[in-house]
Amino acid sequence: MKKIGVQIALMMLFNHSFSQSFNPSVSQSFNRLTLPQALQQAQSNRLELTNQQLQTQITESDETRRRARWQPQVNAGADFRWNTQIQRNIIRGGFTGTGTDQVLQFGTPVNNVLNVQAEQKVYDAQSRIDRRINRLNVDNQQATLEKLKVDVRQQVTEAYYQAVFNREKQRLSEQAKMRAQSYLEQAQTRLQAGTLLKTDLDRFALDLSNADLTLRNDQRDYALSLDNLRYRINSPQAVEPADSLGR
Repeated sequence: MKKIGVQIALMMLFNHSFSQSFNPSVSQSFNRLTLPQALQQAQSNRLELTNQQLQTQITESDETRRRARWQPQVNAGADFRWNTQIQRNIIRGGFTGTGTDQVLQFGTPVNNVLNVQAEQKVYDAQSRIDRRINRLNVDNQQATLEKLKVDVRQQVTEAYYQAVFNREKQRLSEQAKMRAQSYLEQAQTRLQAGTLLKTDLDRFALDLSNADLTLRNDQRDYALSLDNLRYRINSPQAVEPADSLGR
């Protein structure tokens, strides 16, 4: 009988120390979030949403580039030349042949050329096909984005309420352990008074050990659900739900 009592005591000590490692309230600070806040944070932090929004913007820009090809195209050019030496011809005797020599120069020291060319596309058989393809691509990317938003909202909502549920389980397990502890203390008093058998005391001790084991498992589940919620919203710090089943 003493051997059973020692084993029960060791189980209680082990379960108590092991349950503290899963207790999310130990040496951690949590950011309390409501469900709308968690959903908003997920919309801002989830990388796949950011990537899909970028893909949608890129697809929409394809249609903008297609329309730009139908804008008038204006090309301008300029040519500036400086002639350091102008071609010259000397006419001996001048134009009459009896006067002084005449010098004729061809060209000017500065020569500027400016041209402007404007083009306007009138018809392109491929344009209508390209427009339809771009429209389908945009619709597809937008539909993918909306589906991804719905999936993220569902994941966050499930993770949020799973954490709320597991916290309630942990609270009930804590109360059950406190009751088992109280029953064990009463049984110890009755044993000392001689109104309770030792086997009954061992049964109360076993109930306390089972309650402590249940609490440890519930604390572990709650800690895992908090990690899952943090992952779903991609939070840089630990979070916990601000709601409870009682509200």
